[in-house]
Formats: sequence, C-alpha cells, structure tokens
Amino acid sequence: MFILEAPYASDLMLDWLEGSQHPVLDNSFARELVEAGRDLNLVSDDEAAALVNGGQRAYSSSENGLAWVLDHTNDANLRRCISLCKDKASTRRALASLDSSHFFRECTMGELLALDPARMSFPLVVKPAVGFISFGVHVIETAGDWDTVIAQLKAEMAQGSVHPESVVGTGRFVLEGYLSGQEYAVDVYFDAQGAPVILNIMQHDFRDAADTSDHLYFTGKRLIQVAEPRLCAWFERANEAFGFRNFCTHVELRVSHAQDQDPLDAMADTANIHVIEFNPLRFAGLCGTDMGYYAFGIRTYEYYLADREPEWDAILGADYPDELTAMSVLDTPASWRPGCAIDYDAIERAMTAGGTLDNVFELRPMDPEVHGIACFPVYRIPAGEEGERIRSFVLNYEGDKFLIERG
Repeated sequence: MFILEAPYASDLMLDWLEGSQHPVLDNSFARELVEAGRDLNLVSDDEAAALVNGGQRAYSSSENGLAWVLDHTNDANLRRCISLCKDKASTRRALASLDSSHFFRECTMGELLALDPARMSFPLVVKPAVGFISFGVHVIETAGDWDTVIAQLKAEMAQGSVHPESVVGTGRFVLEGYLSGQEYAVDVYFDAQGAPVILNIMQHDFRDAADTSDHLYFTGKRLIQVAEPRLCAWFERANEAFGFRNFCTHVELRVSHAQDQDPLDAMADTANIHVIEFNPLRFAGLCGTDMGYYAFGIRTYEYYLADREPEWDAILGADYPDELTAMSVLDTPASWRPGCAIDYDAIERAMTAGGTLDNVFELRPMDPEVHGIACFPVYRIPAGEEGERIRSFVLNYEGDKFLIERG
C-alpha cells in the first residue's frame, strides 16, 4: 500500500507506480497528480485501510502520510512502531541498553529556558522531539553559546515549519550529548521475522563540527561492501528493543572512531554505532531514496513492498564504477523572498564534471514556500580533483550566490 503525500513525489517514483499499478491511497495530493496526467491505481480510504489491516506493507513518500495511517488503520504493532520511531525521546529510551553512557533529556521550551548552562557539560545538541530534515537542530558548543542558540530555536518554533505537527513538533525537545564521529543514513526494512534488510547506506559529510546541513550524502561500492554486514549486526541487536516486523525506516547513525581510524573499520565493534534517529514508514526523504536506483539499480520501495533483498555481490561486481553517487539538499537562499528566483542552471553548472552534465542525473527544483529548500540534485562524484571540487562546492554552498531578482 503506497501513500503519496505532499510536499513532493519524484518522476522516478511516479513512473514505477504507473508501471506496477501498485495501489495508491486516493488523497488530494494523489488526485492532483492524476489530474495532471499520471495513471495511478487510486484506492479509497476504506480499501487502503483494509489492505494495511490485512497485512499488506505500507510505504509513505512523505512523513505527512503518517497521520492517515494513525487515523485509519488498526494494526496495533504498526502504530506502535511509528510512534516509537517518530518520538526521539522514546527512541532514546528504547535503545538505552545499547548506548547507556549517552546523555539525553526531554524538555519543553519553558524547561530549556529555565536550565542553567553552567551546570551542564558541552557540546550538546538540541532538537525537536518530533522532527524532519534538520529543522530546529542546533549544536551548542559551549555554555557561552547557550542563550543565543535557545533564543534562535525559540524564534524558529514560533515561525513554524512547512510540515504538520505530526512531522515536525514545536512543543517538545530533546537535549542530548553531541555524538562525535562519522554520520551515516540507512534505508532499511525489517521482514516478517524481524531480520533487517539494508537497501542503501549513505555517508553524510559536513563542512565542520558546527554544520547540521544536509548538503552532502553519498554512497559507493566500498561503503556497501564493508558497512552492510556490520550495520545488519547492529540492527539485529537494536530490533530486540523495537520489535519491528514488516516495517521500513530511514535511520541516521553516527560511528565513533579514533582520529586516525577509518570509521568503516570502527563499525566492526557495534559499541561504536550510535543512533541519531529512526524515521518511520519511509526511506530517505523528499524521494532522496531514488539515489539507490541511480547508484545500484534498486528501487528501494519496490524491494521493501515485494520483500526482496539486494544481491550485493552481483550488483557490486568488477565492472562497478570507481565513483560515488551523491545527493544534496540545498538550502533556500538566506535573502530569498517572494518575487525572487533561483538560478538552477548555475547550480547545475557548478556540479558538472569534465565540462559536461553527464554526471548529473537530476537537479530537482523545489519551491521554497512549499518545500522549504531550493533544490535537490542527484549526481555522481568522480575520483580525483574534479570530484573534490564538487564536494567542496556542495559542502560550502552559499544560496545567495544563486538568487535572481525578477524584473
């Protein structure tokens, strides 16, 4: 059962839904796509609920679809799994036995304002207990930064998010110790027996320690070959606490490691793997999961819904290219306002390799007022200097350079 929901559905995903005729919930977003010419197999609320209650796996292209699942289905285990993932404080409590030394505390805004930073250990991270794509996430390096960061967080919550409260909450927050190390994002589902099946692993790089952006995610041959079996072992342990069955999630992790140690080597000890968050009933957001198709020929949602597992040895054979497949969530220019435009052609040119666009699979323009971001490119990063130039561009992306004043 597929739930298409605002704010975005990719052409790649829609093409598969048209070809497979997999049932799609008949909601306003899906009807708009049909009215625009898409041939989707729409089913009513009652039909969709019957499919899910009868055991068919559910997938949502957006966390905005979670409210429908919670309002219309009576699968107690599915509802429990969604709630356990979506509430970061609940996630932390469930996994406390795997990461008992990690500090976290659940707070209201009033409680955050009343805390005395002189009595806390830094660095810390503060974020909404219910959140999405780094909205409201802040690293607080020192006690001297506390008042400034909390004031900024309060202003962001007052302004609100483009997403509903079930996706981004503005009333409860998690304050936790900063997890150092390399960050990874994983698209994984758990089968009927609770065994994890990993469909993609993405390394998430940052510009510096204070950066919380989503500017650079990438995957590649060695990353999958080394990390997949090690992360499967960790997910098996984690699922002893969660009890996921026939359930998919996009998971963000950090792997602690020594300064001169490869974080993939550090994964051999599951004690080095620390959870950031589990995102329920979806894979990488804004259809970022399509990167699995461009990198490995895997439509992750198809594999999950059909209970398929990747044949990694065959996929990553001798002919697999020595390149990385990457995606970026590029921010709305800070000076953007209605009446301005974004120069997407210039962004695309900045990401090209070898003077051609052959390495850019897609550059998906986004409406800042609807999606809260500027664009979402999917591309290859070649080896060598050209690849390092592209990495540097996205990590140091400055949106205002691409702002156009409309005449």
